[in-house]
Amino acid sequence: MVLSEIHWTAQAAYPILGALQLIPLCALALMLLMRGRPGVLLLGTLAALTELLVALDLYRLHDHGTGAMQFAERISLAGPFGYHAAADGLTVLFVLLNAALTLLVVIYSNVRGMQPLHRVLALVFAVEAAS
Repeated sequence: MVLSEIHWTAQAAYPILGALQLIPLCALALMLLMRGRPGVLLLGTLAALTELLVALDLYRLHDHGTGAMQFAERISLAGPFGYHAAADGLTVLFVLLNAALTLLVVIYSNVRGMQPLHRVLALVFAVEAAS
């Protein structure tokens, strides 16, 4: 079975799947660097909200009329290693759900008073980056 792919440049102005992978990784690094300084919650909320907005953009730009893998990104790295990402219709829905849940968990962690907040949020973004 050969799956067709649509490159991200045909559908978006930026590599949307790469952005969805980098936002939680950057947020994770920033949470670990903050170490309890003021603004951790604001930064975590902004990162989660940014992730949700990019996920909504992915959903908006997704062509529901085709069965092809969309927003395909491919980078050849050293030797046998490489990066390849693409999304189908089900992936788009799960990415949107994951981003919405991340924002809700960030808000919930503050409401519950989970401490230390920078570590809790770092864990939340680590889980999001891994999924």
